[in-house]
Amino acid sequence: MKYIHSQESLKIPEGVKVHIKTRQVTVEGPRGKLTKNLGHVSVSFSQPSKDVINIELHNGNRKNVATLRTVKTIINNLITGVTKGYKYKMRYVYAHFPINVNLDKNKETGLWEVEIRNFLGEKIVRRVTMHPGVDVEVSKAQKDELLFSETPSKTYHNPPPTFNKSAEFETRIFESSWMVSTSVNVVTLLKRHR
Repeated sequence: MKYIHSQESLKIPEGVKVHIKTRQVTVEGPRGKLTKNLGHVSVSFSQPSKDVINIELHNGNRKNVATLRTVKTIINNLITGVTKGYKYKMRYVYAHFPINVNLDKNKETGLWEVEIRNFLGEKIVRRVTMHPGVDVEVSKAQKDELLFSETPSKTYHNPPPTFNKSAEFETRIFESSWMVSTSVNVVTLLKRHR
């Protein structure tokens, strides 16, 4: 079944500027500027008033109409990034082998490096280099917890999946896991086992 016309509206908060040109979305706010290319999505944008953006689709099927809400959410996340920012909390959980984590700032690149030692009793030291704009600190309120905060840059990087990628292992062991919780009301338990 074809939908003749579908539309989603997004309200822009005060202090935020949104520029859309050829599906290239640029959002500027008090914390910085973010850009996202939505050229692969066949939707059209209009701005009936200064603080409202309409996202429209003509003659789309059910899957095409579903992209409207996705595009609206992407732009809304960009707005959240330049106004409030994102902060992630990550706990390392273990049952037998205590995991040791050290933080270092690389003097040459200025990027944070996280060293993971004794993961599942391994002698290998795993090193994770954070992307530019990501700050890491050890939580003072909670034991075995890292706090990631990100300042907006041209490209958005999600720190926990980058960090979690280093904790993959080959064998089927259930005693260690990484727990990620974000400040955006999402709690996910990431267990890496095959």
